[in-house]
Amino acid sequence: YDSHELATEDLRENDELEWDGEDYTDVEAIIIAAFLKDNKELTRLDLARNSIADAGAIALAAALRENTTLEYLNLESNVVAEKGGKALCEAVAVNSTLSYLNVKDAAFSIGVQQELRDLWTNGRNGSNLGLHL
Repeated sequence: YDSHELATEDLRENDELEWDGEDYTDVEAIIIAAFLKDNKELTRLDLARNSIADAGAIALAAALRENTTLEYLNLESNVVAEKGGKALCEAVAVNSTLSYLNVKDAAFSIGVQQELRDLWTNGRNGSNLGLHL
């Protein structure tokens, strides 16, 4: 895509991807999400301090509903708002593999934060460990 680069060699047989502060947008997040759906290697994905908004978060959440290997997802300091937050809630409700989710400084409401906290706790034997709002 014009003005969007994503090194595809980084997506091959790695269990950890660190893309903190890369100025990635929804386009890159959607590409990464497509990769995540079938990936059986990646356990840790750091996308903190990018420009991922609702469309990217919705795509990542859809991937989380199918992915069974990702354990760590950092979306801290992106621009995820209400729709993206709700999509992440839906993903957390069905994904039991994810043990760390950081959405600190997201732009979604207190209500969505509380729903995410409740779903996280219910799906992880009453523990809030690993969730950062």
